[in-house]
Amino acid sequence: MSTPTDDLSDLRRRLWGVTEGVLAFGELVEPASVFIDRASGMPVLPVPPAIVIAGDEIALLAPEEATDALTVVGVPVEVSPDRHEACDRHIACFGRPRHPRWAMLHVSMIKWLDKVAGPEVLGPDPLREAEGSLCRSLNADRAALARACRAHAGVEIEHPTAVGVDRFGVLVRARFGAVRLDFGGEASTPDLAKLALEALLS
Repeated sequence: MSTPTDDLSDLRRRLWGVTEGVLAFGELVEPASVFIDRASGMPVLPVPPAIVIAGDEIALLAPEEATDALTVVGVPVEVSPDRHEACDRHIACFGRPRHPRWAMLHVSMIKWLDKVAGPEVLGPDPLREAEGSLCRSLNADRAALARACRAHAGVEIEHPTAVGVDRFGVLVRARFGAVRLDFGGEASTPDLAKLALEALLS
């Protein structure tokens, strides 16, 4: 039976909004910071030594201990921080990780509330080529970006820096990690993204 399109959209939006969560593997429960790879839509994250690369499936729950946490299940496949763009992007958001190994989570199942789907949730972000210019436009007015963080995320960031823009929102680097600003809709083209950014900053 096929998954309804609305369910896929909800799950995809939740996945792209993930920045922090916990990894669950056997008896291991480990805090995790996550960057969604723009080319594949798969989560990329540093992993502890106890995680078996390309072994058994692991679960990522985000946010931690929430009753409505998104659950992402998949097999971790090692990626090189020297060759994979998503690792650099993760470091730009969260700083240097304490674990030196990196993995891309090849998703087999994603669940949120009563919605369940598989790898069909994944896929590249349509703003990938325009992301750099969109970030530069946000960082041209950091005072406005700070006001947007205050208004839409309820956090005060003295020196905000936009480090990511995808079709569902913006990632802003703060001293304590990354802050997510959601568009409230899907911006599937650069022009729509510009309009969504204008609305965030207004």
